[in-house]
Amino acid sequence: MVQTLSLPARKKATRKTVIPAISYCMVQFDLPLRHGQLPQFRESFLRGLETETEKRLVSHEYKNEEGKTIYEDRYPLIQFRCRQHRAAVYAIGEGVALLERFLHRHCPANPEKARPFVWEGGKVRLQVVQLEKEHNRPLSLIKEGPAIYRLHTWLPLNAINHQWWKENRNQPDVEKTKKLEQILVSHICVLIFKSGGYIARKRIKLRILDKDRLREVYYKDTGQVAFDIRFEVNLRLPPGAGLGNHPAFGFGWQRPEYE
Repeated sequence: MVQTLSLPARKKATRKTVIPAISYCMVQFDLPLRHGQLPQFRESFLRGLETETEKRLVSHEYKNEEGKTIYEDRYPLIQFRCRQHRAAVYAIGEGVALLERFLHRHCPANPEKARPFVWEGGKVRLQVVQLEKEHNRPLSLIKEGPAIYRLHTWLPLNAINHQWWKENRNQPDVEKTKKLEQILVSHICVLIFKSGGYIARKRIKLRILDKDRLREVYYKDTGQVAFDIRFEVNLRLPPGAGLGNHPAFGFGWQRPEYE
């Protein structure tokens, strides 16, 4: 009789946690702005850049050898905001150096050397009202307890999630909140991954504390369901970083509650 030996089952490889160090910069200008003008402000910002490499980092678009426009689906490193009714730009990761070069050209220490900013058919001189910056801040897991954040005008629903939301609109609110928590964890994982890190979903402990469903907002003439929420999570997030859909256009920015 031939005896068959069974091989031991292989253990599934466990991916190691990698904590990314993230640089960010938030600049608020003296330029009055409404939220609906953010696409226009973004186009003016693009015109103020010098190289195609810089423009590609902001627009996520480039032309291939055939002249066809290619769109890159990645986390936006430059995010445009309307802050206190004024124009603002948030940069993260590689976007920080780009924003610093933009400020050097348009908002130098010597105002006489400032390049004009093209806006609404004319030329204006940008002035920095507020600047927040931090280099290599670790996006770390918190061991002593969760931190509380406020997330503003968050757009959580893509096509698949929106279909689930429609089909389950009559479900108890607690079930829909659980779904939003799962989506938010996914959005945080995207931020971590695109910043060069990795934290397993199961290690992220998140809970939505309060939420307000806003009236429908529009992005490119398409209605979107938006929320303002408070949530707690066992992570130190970079203040101001956008989460969810369309953070480049002022949606889904978060701040620690104490600020």
